[in-house]
Amino acid sequence: MPGRPWWQIAARDPMTAAILLLGLVGYAVYGLPLLDSDGALRLFEKLWDALLILLCGCAFLLAGLGEPARSSARRFWMFWAGGLAAWELVYVLDLTASPEMRNAVDLQLARNLAYLGLFLGAALALTQKPHLAQEDRRRSFYRRIEGAGVVVLLFGLFVYFALIPLALTATPFWANVSQSQLFLVLDLYLCQRLFRHRREASTGWRAVFGALLFVGVLWAAADSAESLHRIGLLSAPVLGYVLDLLWLGPFVGLSLAA
Repeated sequence: MPGRPWWQIAARDPMTAAILLLGLVGYAVYGLPLLDSDGALRLFEKLWDALLILLCGCAFLLAGLGEPARSSARRFWMFWAGGLAAWELVYVLDLTASPEMRNAVDLQLARNLAYLGLFLGAALALTQKPHLAQEDRRRSFYRRIEGAGVVVLLFGLFVYFALIPLALTATPFWANVSQSQLFLVLDLYLCQRLFRHRREASTGWRAVFGALLFVGVLWAAADSAESLHRIGLLSAPVLGYVLDLLWLGPFVGLSLAA
């Protein structure tokens, strides 16, 4: 559980330093004409994202293994690591899909389910409330009830925003708009929970929740830009600039949290 200022962590933690270095390499590849085709650039983007997610997932896994067994802190880190593993699956699907499958409904549904796994892992991690005192039997019961409610809520949102539009909409446009709204709603849900946890927490966990809140805000900003682009209020070049600007921040925030 980090209690140091973020700049000390960034300077001394090898995982954060590696992510920052890889991010600078990624920006250099984008900024310099090192890859001469759009296909090669997209492949590099997916491979680089997958590598950064893998590093963040390892950081969360190691943080969890460093906590006492059966503790709320270990469950917190492990749920986050599981969510990041689901996010990694998105890129595995993209990298292994054949060209004719890339726009298929089945692949789109599988990717959305993997993204849902990311948010589900994060939301279940927040139900563990590791910043509170040692849980007793009563709090353990309420934690399980809250976790079940979170699962029902997130899957209900997924059905409403993703499955129903995909099944009923004749054109993919409105289904894509609805899916963008789903992820924006999930971003805001995580931000609200993280903000509340940060207010309740002591110094060490306040730093963790603050770093994760930073990640949630950047995710919400990126998904907002994506939604505005889908409904025609943001041009593709502007969207590209926004996503490039926000690209590295969530990975750094996740590493600082761990």
